[in-house]
Amino acid sequence: MKRVIAFVTGGYSGEAEVSYKSAINIEAGIDTDRYEYYRIDITPASWFHLTGEGTKIPVDKNDFSLGIKGKKIKFEAVLIGIHGTPGEDGKLQGYFDLMNLPYTSCDAATSALTFNKRYTVAVAAFAGIQVSRSVHLFKQDHPDATVKDLVNFPRSIPDFHCNGLFQQGGCGFFRKSGRIFSLKIKKFLGSFHLCDGQYNNLPAGPEYANRKFSSGNKLFH
Repeated sequence: MKRVIAFVTGGYSGEAEVSYKSAINIEAGIDTDRYEYYRIDITPASWFHLTGEGTKIPVDKNDFSLGIKGKKIKFEAVLIGIHGTPGEDGKLQGYFDLMNLPYTSCDAATSALTFNKRYTVAVAAFAGIQVSRSVHLFKQDHPDATVKDLVNFPRSIPDFHCNGLFQQGGCGFFRKSGRIFSLKIKKFLGSFHLCDGQYNNLPAGPEYANRKFSSGNKLFH
């Protein structure tokens, strides 16, 4: 008898477009001789399953089930295929834990930690793992600073002291720290100087991580 599983895709962030591209390969790899799967689209507007006839079936969030043609579909497990929130930051994992549904990813606590890159670096460093030196910036500490100011620190933020973290001619990365934003991660050379037009595509948010570049292999979570 086939196991009934849900494959969730989409998401609430700009990385939803990546989720949908990944979904093509993921669905192609599901063994339909062993599994009966239902694709669930998770969007800010709704959670739904699109039938072959083009009908949107809403998900019953009370027990994460579907009602199709008078039949209640309940799942034995969930295949998570979402890039960004709520699939990478622990939100869905916490929900599925409450539903007592197994899923294919790390647990809610681990997801929430690793979603914040700066906190992940801090925990890794505490465990003795060699990490790049970095600075964690909070917008609330510099309410008048623009994204351009934060990128060009410490030159643009007079009261900020980085203790020589980024030297003239160095190299590093600038990204939002509290949320996944791989689509807008920026690498800077030299003194982090950009022309004005380039700042328009930088991520905006309450929290940022500026990290010094280190050559070598990267460990992905």
